[in-house]
Amino acid sequence: MAEARFRVITGQLASAEVAADPLRFQAECVEAFVASWTARGFAATTIGNDAGLLERMLAALGRPAWEATAEDVDRVVGELAAAGRAVSTRRNYLQVFKGFHRFLEARKAAEIEAAFGVRLACPVDEFNGSRGDPADARALGDGVHDAVRPPLGDVHRGRLPAGGLGRPRRAHRRGMSMRITWKLRMAAAQREVWTGAQLRRLLAERAGLQLSSASVSALFTRQPSQIKLTTLAALCTTLQCTPGDLFDIDTTPVERPAGPAPAARPVVADRPRAGRGRSMPPI
Repeated sequence: MAEARFRVITGQLASAEVAADPLRFQAECVEAFVASWTARGFAATTIGNDAGLLERMLAALGRPAWEATAEDVDRVVGELAAAGRAVSTRRNYLQVFKGFHRFLEARKAAEIEAAFGVRLACPVDEFNGSRGDPADARALGDGVHDAVRPPLGDVHRGRLPAGGLGRPRRAHRRGMSMRITWKLRMAAAQREVWTGAQLRRLLAERAGLQLSSASVSALFTRQPSQIKLTTLAALCTTLQCTPGDLFDIDTTPVERPAGPAPAARPVVADRPRAGRGRSMPPI
């Protein structure tokens, strides 16, 4: 058998480029994440608000997002609650941070593991995330009724005006003009929900509401003419938002048009009536 021979080639190992400053690398990731919002067509106001929430959340964590633990998230949420921040505000902080973490998992996971030796795992879980139990939908429904009744004075039996959510409806008795704008699609897109099928599945999982594909598609793609408050509550639970995130109500004072004075009614003498239920002869 011929003797195997090996030839040694001298050289050196290729060194991996390691980011010197993890916070600087995170800032670059935030810029890329915000740029993705612009590419997806989000409004400048929405981008500015969510970017501010993300920056404050990362600053409160005190460490890079890939090093944050569930305990860190619990601490930050507890500080927000102690500061008197509303539940919806705390949900927005968690939602934006969770979206940023998903972005890191999809775009930067290999770089982070190579540079910092950390395998990404989102610290927002079922215990510190927003609650999605069907019972929450029923509890939220009571609050939604109280929240939408004052601005919608002509809501009848849990339904919005049949004239259409997008059409101005004038309340002449109150001297007001009301316009309702439906924003479900924008609210869903801000929470990474892009299709009616995805929204239908989340409604069943988080709020226990079963809707047909046609009904969800109608809610998702165009302004409905009416919507039940129980459905509105389920949408709020599913998307972790408030009714104000789903529709805008614009009321502007208007002057009632001056109409002609009502015509005077002619005075008609009362006809005499007979007692004991008997009719009188014609006059």
